[in-house]
Amino acid sequence: MKTAGIAAALMLLCASAAGIWAQGRPGKTAGNGFLEAVWPGVSRSDTEVTLSSKLDENIVRVAVEEGQLVKKGDVLIEFDARLLSERIGIAEIETDFTSRLEAARVRHEYLAEEYNKSASLLDDGGVTGSELNKARFEMDMAKLDREELARSKMLADQNLRFYKTQAKDYVILSPIDGAVSQVWVEEAEMASQGQQLIGIIDPNVIEVRVHLPEQYVKDVLCGQGAMVKFPAAGDREFPGTIHIVSPYVDSSSGVFTVEILVEPGIDAVKPGMGCEVRFLPCEQA
Repeated sequence: MKTAGIAAALMLLCASAAGIWAQGRPGKTAGNGFLEAVWPGVSRSDTEVTLSSKLDENIVRVAVEEGQLVKKGDVLIEFDARLLSERIGIAEIETDFTSRLEAARVRHEYLAEEYNKSASLLDDGGVTGSELNKARFEMDMAKLDREELARSKMLADQNLRFYKTQAKDYVILSPIDGAVSQVWVEEAEMASQGQQLIGIIDPNVIEVRVHLPEQYVKDVLCGQGAMVKFPAAGDREFPGTIHIVSPYVDSSSGVFTVEILVEPGIDAVKPGMGCEVRFLPCEQA
């Protein structure tokens, strides 16, 4: 009796362990196939942007906080642009060639007219060849002066455009509608080139990654449907669509990755939440 009791207890223990093992392996529960299984997933925002500094400059304003919603074009960070503003002011003055160009034009046209008059008098002996050569020289020099001023004007305009283009780097704007996920800097901090400043995510479109055993590589296709549940947000399932199926299987783990796009449309669902995924037949995609 004692031996029979021990045997019965061992059988019960083995049965319980088998049940736990089956529950812990998605897709392998008794009587369930791939489509009936629930797969654990990891969620994140489908759109994540990290903004970095292009300058070695002092930060004078951080206009947002972590978690704050922003619109595309909203100001996030401002750098100290006082020195640049002075350079732009000087460059604007240096681009004013209006009076000099006008004077050079008038002088060139006058000397060209004088040369033409002298050339018409050469055959009649009204001017000598030496005088005509002098008139031509003065006309040519006036032309060169006029062209040199035009080149200087072009260079000054380019310099001003350069400073104005650089000014765009002194104000960091949000490139998308979304939420601030990270703020790595503070006001009065000196930023350096390449330093991370702000992270922005789009919380409305969530990407869910599921790792599947290699035997199911033929069971999923891009465009196929899936239902995703975020247990922390309730029992509701949200429709999603497979948009990426990994082209390779990890040789060390024997799994491949499937990425699903979901648009929950409710605030209770946040990127980073744990989730559960059920795949739908292809005809339901």
